[in-house]
Amino acid sequence: MTFCGRGVKAATIDFHFTNRLRPPLESLRQARPLAQLEAQGLGLDIGIDGQGQGRVLVALDDGRILQNHATLRPTLRARLKGATETSLPAAGPVTLEVGSETRLEVDSAGERGR
Repeated sequence: MTFCGRGVKAATIDFHFTNRLRPPLESLRQARPLAQLEAQGLGLDIGIDGQGQGRVLVALDDGRILQNHATLRPTLRARLKGATETSLPAAGPVTLEVGSETRLEVDSAGERGR
């Protein structure tokens, strides 16, 4: 427990998380380029995997978030793969991977500058 400006009792919470998002592809399958690929026996696998960590300072009296510092590292992966009857080139499936890092810092407006 800590005291923060004007005698507010607060607690620091450290957190870590992992998430995995797999969007449904039904609406994308109607798009012409993807429909053409599927007609050729190719499939698309899309997913976003992420990890993050951070620290939150929370007021104990009412649960207000006084500060929030977090770092998020999501990675978008898209993989084009062949169906069992279709063979891809010897190099294997075509994979696109995009990674990013986002840092978020939020201070409560009521606590700023004190």
